[in-house]
Amino acid sequence: MPTHEAFMLSKEGKIKFGGCCITDTDPEYFCKESECEWDKEAALNHAL
Repeated sequence: MPTHEAFMLSKEGKIKFGGCCITDTDPEYFCKESECEWDKEAALNHAL
């Protein structure tokens, strides 16, 4: 469960909760402006 500090950071828009179930396909990054989500592999592939 998230801590009180994590809830406050989420309320401030500094972090985004991903849900309660963790899978191998969960996004690791989120853009607040475009609301896009992606993982590390996609980021590395795009950078190459």
